[in-house]
Amino acid sequence: MKKYLMTGIAAIAMCAAFTSCSKDVETVSQEQINQANAQKIVADYEAAFIKAFGQPAASQDWGFGINATRSTEKEDHTLLKDFGLVKPTLKEGEAAYVMNWFRTNPDENSVGLDITKFFIIYVGGNSTVNIKKHDWDGNWYNNNKNNGATSNFHDTYLTNQNVVLDYLHINGEHILDWNANGGVTEYVYNSKADNFRARNSYLTNAESLTTTKWKLAKITYNGEEGWYVGLSAYGKKQIESHETLPGSGVYEDRADYTDYDRENYYDDWVFKIVPAEAVPSGDGCIIAEDLSAEESSDFDFNDVVFNYKYTSTGVDITLRAAGGTLPLRLAGNDAYEVHKLFGVETNVMVNTGLVSKDPVSFSITGTFDSTKNGDDILVEVNKGTKENPNWIPLTAVKGRVASKVRVDIDYNWCAEREDIDDKYCAEHDHFTEYVNGQHAWNTWYKQD
Repeated sequence: MKKYLMTGIAAIAMCAAFTSCSKDVETVSQEQINQANAQKIVADYEAAFIKAFGQPAASQDWGFGINATRSTEKEDHTLLKDFGLVKPTLKEGEAAYVMNWFRTNPDENSVGLDITKFFIIYVGGNSTVNIKKHDWDGNWYNNNKNNGATSNFHDTYLTNQNVVLDYLHINGEHILDWNANGGVTEYVYNSKADNFRARNSYLTNAESLTTTKWKLAKITYNGEEGWYVGLSAYGKKQIESHETLPGSGVYEDRADYTDYDRENYYDDWVFKIVPAEAVPSGDGCIIAEDLSAEESSDFDFNDVVFNYKYTSTGVDITLRAAGGTLPLRLAGNDAYEVHKLFGVETNVMVNTGLVSKDPVSFSITGTFDSTKNGDDILVEVNKGTKENPNWIPLTAVKGRVASKVRVDIDYNWCAEREDIDDKYCAEHDHFTEYVNGQHAWNTWYKQD
């Protein structure tokens, strides 16, 4: 038993002895032991917090005093920009490797992915396309009919520079007006990763046919598999129709054909497809420390991360991370112990490092007050044992040190042992500034 625990017990025992009406020393109950231990644990945590971040501002309510606009589920087939999810990025050298793969692997494979929530990342593309112009030119015919020309139409070949991607369709939905090559990552919700179509800037008139040729491929780069889709810029711009020869009654279309000699290569625009989790929703998000932090690098506020949404019958919870190794439960119910909900042992940290799990959604029935902004959802950590539990509530009292903080649902939580001040701009220590009252409840982690 730790020294501080013995000190607490001795103090209780001494107090009991002096206040006893008999000569017998009163028995110290387990509840009294737990209370003494809890006071010591909270006091140590508060001291470590103040050492790391300073004394909280008197007005600091940790986000629980501010009402937020309730989030709404986005319409189907809507493209979302950074809606609370971490956008994936390409690894160093990945774009060059994948582009070379598409340049050297022809032939079409148009089988899509059966996923409905994904990121699409621009990998690369060509600004140059080969063009065949099938033109009507009477003067050309007159000058060449003695050389065997049988039509007023002839083909010329050229290379067009600065061709860009104008727009992209996925599964029949207009996803985005790109009007550029490169630098784009977007989140697509409820639109199957299938049937990619695009139009390039050379084929912009109303009669032009959009690119319909695409190839999906699984490519391994640096030991990691990924899905990529390449589009061929091959297309036809139909300009007008002319009689092949005057009086012949045979008509041909004046048209431009792009990438006529590389139509089976899919390197004109290449994207990476990364499956994503469902759109986060709720009235807010709560992040918490399990009272174990002792120095600044220990404060990551990821021991539990969950979204909440008030309902007519209680509250809906979406559990997103459990970065602690102590039992931690919601609503005073062991059935809502966070590791148990994720299906792992208590010593396993989920979604903060090595172990990844899908979010877990469930409902808690009861009487809750939405004006509390989530503060009435009891969060407790067990600092005792399985046989003799000591459930201590995590609190956020105005103007005092907090062990839980309310943020918005777009919050991107810390990895394990990631200093919360380092994650959100180490140069300016935004969490420290927030503690001291310099940032709003939902802006300190969005700075810089």
